[in-house]
Amino acid sequence: MYILYIVVVLYFNTSSLALEALDKELSKDAFITAFAPIQLLCSGEFLCLKYLKCRDTAFELDFLLDPEWSKDEDIKTPLYASMATITHELGYDEEWLNEDMGLFVTKSCRTRLLECAKKQGIVLFRGESVIIYGAPMEWALERKIRRIYASGKLDKSEPDVGDALAMMKWIRERDGKQLEREFIRTLNLNTFDMVPDGQTMELLAEAYLERYGEEIFRPGSHLHYDYHHHLTYDQIYPNHPNNQTNFSILYGIPGRSSLG
Repeated sequence: MYILYIVVVLYFNTSSLALEALDKELSKDAFITAFAPIQLLCSGEFLCLKYLKCRDTAFELDFLLDPEWSKDEDIKTPLYASMATITHELGYDEEWLNEDMGLFVTKSCRTRLLECAKKQGIVLFRGESVIIYGAPMEWALERKIRRIYASGKLDKSEPDVGDALAMMKWIRERDGKQLEREFIRTLNLNTFDMVPDGQTMELLAEAYLERYGEEIFRPGSHLHYDYHHHLTYDQIYPNHPNNQTNFSILYGIPGRSSLG
């Protein structure tokens, strides 16, 4: 399994051009064309730029390659070569392709991530040779909050805070109710990562109230909560169009982030 981690300054107008150029370059390879489109999953700043519209620029794109091709050199070789070609032609930083992100996602999680991303249905780019799905939003939020916590910068003006607020707003609007604070705080796909502290969650709660004029977390949801024995999201909203989706697959627990 491979993670494609791309670091480059992308503006809204040029990001689409770069992806179109990559798609065109990939179309030159017969093997890629035979199995196109190659599926990638994207999280982080590009998701915020392209879909949530809470950023004007993105300095990194986090890609997860379809597990089906993770060990297939006939796919990986032309894929990486095409990325290198576009990097050179567009004058991007040589480090825009980086696989270090793979250290933070366990092998068992990667297939589930792509499955849930496809079910979620956010398509950030669709070409003839490559398609890029937005990562499951709860996982994107999990990573974003952990990044804020790890940075030690509890500053509401930080771009990552703005990203997290937009993600929470999207989840709240999807589910039609407030989020469970402790549930969000303890999301941990890898199961071994250090979870954010209460101070980080308080910062997000205050920033959300200031920006959107409403409380994002259900009152009392900061207390210990036994989610495994609570009603599942599907039981609460059996007719919701988004029920029976990502959580049981991705995190192996019932319900949704707005469980309450």
